[in-house]
Amino acid sequence: MSKISEQELYREIKEAADDIIFFDKIKEAKKLSDLVGKMLSENKTIDNIIADSYRTIYYQLRWICLNWLKEEEILGLLKNHLSEAFSLDNNVFNFWEKLKGYLLEIPDYEDRDRIKNIIRDILNKNQILLSSKKLSNGLSPTAENWIKIYVSKLGNQLVEKFNINQFFFDSPDYRNLNEEDRMRVRKFLEFYERIKRSSLTMEGIEDVVPIDSQEFKGMIINNEVIKTELNPKQKEFFQAILTAADQYEQKNTFRTIAPKKNGVSRQNENKSALEKMAIEEEIGEEKEIEDLKVHAGRFQPGSLERKAIEEEIRRLNSE
Repeated sequence: MSKISEQELYREIKEAADDIIFFDKIKEAKKLSDLVGKMLSENKTIDNIIADSYRTIYYQLRWICLNWLKEEEILGLLKNHLSEAFSLDNNVFNFWEKLKGYLLEIPDYEDRDRIKNIIRDILNKNQILLSSKKLSNGLSPTAENWIKIYVSKLGNQLVEKFNINQFFFDSPDYRNLNEEDRMRVRKFLEFYERIKRSSLTMEGIEDVVPIDSQEFKGMIINNEVIKTELNPKQKEFFQAILTAADQYEQKNTFRTIAPKKNGVSRQNENKSALEKMAIEEEIGEEKEIEDLKVHAGRFQPGSLERKAIEEEIRRLNSE
């Protein structure tokens, strides 16, 4: 293979990878990364510089399809390839959302906690540099040392979001960083905080939990209670999420999270089979994913509307 053809092939693969990453295409990420991995293992004559670029693409794509990987490979990514995850667009990639997609496939909540504990140990010892400046105590700004500062101020117990934000506001080490380093440090520590929460608790459960009580109707999603006094369009997306939760529950009927309490239920029994079929048919097509992504871009990040749409996109991509 000539150097020109190598470069042309690389450009094509890079363009395809960029598109996959931007649109978070899980299936395509798995296929292309498998292909790139095979090229690297079988073709020993690839130019060294191009080979290094291929390795970056490979690990970036593996992060995108993380919920399709085996436990051993996921732990390897967290231990040895965090830099490739940090190289992804902060507006596209979210550590917790990717890991949550994997954890949701594990029916045993205690097994989920086992994996979280392993990940926490990996992060506690990780030597990746999160920022460029040395810490105020003179130590290198590794993930391990940032965690030590974080824990020294907030402890090992669960920390509320307000206190986390206060930590970032008060920390001279954090305030002295440039914007890129701040984003990396915050992203990492918020992920670290999230995996401390047990899947056996309402604070840590990964599943969407519908709420149907006398006081209000809604759902618990990402440790946040969302009420459903919504407009018709918002209700449509909420209904789609409830349907996704029901379908997943039907595939894992042996799994329970807790006895029904205060109206909290894993299923919305009032939905008819016809309604389920209608919603499933509507959101089942590939084009629907792209339409939802366009629609999500019309709402502010973190808004109720965008959260609901993004949750539905993740479900469709995972099927």
